[in-house]
Amino acid sequence: MDVSDADRVEELAEIASTFLTDLGGERGLVMHGDEDSSTPVVQTFFGLSYDEIHLLMLQFNEIAERFVGVYCDEARGRQILMAPLRDAVGDCLGWLYVDTRIGFPEDAFDSLTQFARSYVASLLEICVLRPALPRRRKPA
Repeated sequence: MDVSDADRVEELAEIASTFLTDLGGERGLVMHGDEDSSTPVVQTFFGLSYDEIHLLMLQFNEIAERFVGVYCDEARGRQILMAPLRDAVGDCLGWLYVDTRIGFPEDAFDSLTQFARSYVASLLEICVLRPALPRRRKPA
């Protein structure tokens, strides 16, 4: 799946969920705004309870604001990767989170870095560029 195939934020988030699962993630979370609001919200998740999502939001919203590249950590027997979604001027639009108990493949860090770049470009196209284009006229 390619992020450029998405026409709506929901489709884009589902592509991210599939990517995070294919990366080896047992649990994942996609946080960012959408066409209606730039405020980051949960777009999709897997393997997490609502309580766990709340705790991750408290922990990683702050880390995403401060961290530039992919964040890697180990906590409570889980390997964690989190990629802030930054626009061209460096503003944090949200983040992609994934973790696993068994560890990620060697190339996971680089793969997530590249995916996050493509993802934010598609997110901005869907939310900012497409709505700014003039509407197409329907043929008579």
